[in-house]
Amino acid sequence: MHGGPKMEVLCSVQNCKYNKEEYCHASKIEVNAKGYKDEAHSSDDALCTTFKVH
Repeated sequence: MHGGPKMEVLCSVQNCKYNKEEYCHASKIEVNAKGYKDEAHSSDDALCTTFKVH
């Protein structure tokens, strides 16, 4: 198991299965740049790939 940071992550995506009372309850979170880019230049270019519809 990776010893990464533990923090509260706010989430306003109401139909995500990990959203409980506007906090993410996934065991880990993956965020990637949109498309085939390796870099994001704004928050609009970042994508939470942990999202799953419940």
